[in-house]
Amino acid sequence: MTLENVMNKVEKYINESRTMTLNYIEQSNELSQKVNEGMRGQNEVHEQLGRIREDNFNVLLDKSQALQSELESAKEQELNKIEENTEPITADTLAELELLSQLELDNETMSEYINKYKRSPLALKKLQEISRDKKLMCQFPPNKKEYLNIVAGRISSKVSSFSRPNYDEYGVKVDMLADGAISSLKEDVSYFNSL
Repeated sequence: MTLENVMNKVEKYINESRTMTLNYIEQSNELSQKVNEGMRGQNEVHEQLGRIREDNFNVLLDKSQALQSELESAKEQELNKIEENTEPITADTLAELELLSQLELDNETMSEYINKYKRSPLALKKLQEISRDKKLMCQFPPNKKEYLNIVAGRISSKVSSFSRPNYDEYGVKVDMLADGAISSLKEDVSYFNSL
């Protein structure tokens, strides 16, 4: 399972949590109206809403736990892919980097070498040292392993937060929170895949 597959499931999960929350808010408002009109008793409505909350919590908790497990599995697979695609540093690479450290470089040349060695973390580390020593302003890609941990942590956090809906929010805010979470996680996964 890839991180993108997990993200698709997380999106469905967040949307399901949103729907459950909005449905609960709507039911709560309808039942409160019936209590105000004397058609239903306060205790009866309170118990009914409590059962709905508990059912929602149990469904979301089960799905949350399954997603967390799938996320861990996807993270392991992504780490294995990163290891497979990581290029080792060779004697030729070391010699080339040593030569670079002795030459006058500009940002454009350094960027070409960054692109050339983007799959070799040790070479990138050496290029960062050279760039710092020569006071060049270059954009280095984040370490893919570190960024994977960041993205997985963000996904895990969002899954956890949507397993406990806040029924006291307004419908518009529930929509904004869900849409914002989905959008930001999609951007994170997309950026990770581009590294």
